[in-house]
Amino acid sequence: MSTTRAVWFFIVALTAIRLSMLATTDLEFDEAHYWMWSERLAPAYFSKGPAIAFVIHASTAVFGSNEFGVRFFSPLLAAGTSLLLFYFARRLFNATAGLWAVIALNATPIFNIGAFLMTIDALSIFFWLAAMFTFWLALEKSPQFSWYWPL
Repeated sequence: MSTTRAVWFFIVALTAIRLSMLATTDLEFDEAHYWMWSERLAPAYFSKGPAIAFVIHASTAVFGSNEFGVRFFSPLLAAGTSLLLFYFARRLFNATAGLWAVIALNATPIFNIGAFLMTIDALSIFFWLAAMFTFWLALEKSPQFSWYWPL
């Protein structure tokens, strides 16, 4: 089995397990707070941006206002983060390094908690990694890339 296929199998299996466990516990305080935000959408909130409310609003519109509906996107974002990490590490090093990076990420307890609970962390990690990967792709694609443009 190729390394890429093994990573996909690992991530799909973990995501299926995580999805099957979503409705097993009550919402945590932050999740309930963000769910309340999703019931009253706004362009911004006092302490955070609106993305978490929009994501929860989308999932509860499909699955209902329950634990599964609130948490639905968290395992999917964790799967996306794992895939991005694999392809980023594969581009930087090789497929074996990508595999071990994904295993290490998914072995950490804090990432597994974040893959179960719907908080802003799942969105933040996914989009930070997506930004790093696209920045690296811009560096690779443009030999005349100027390091001065961020300044």
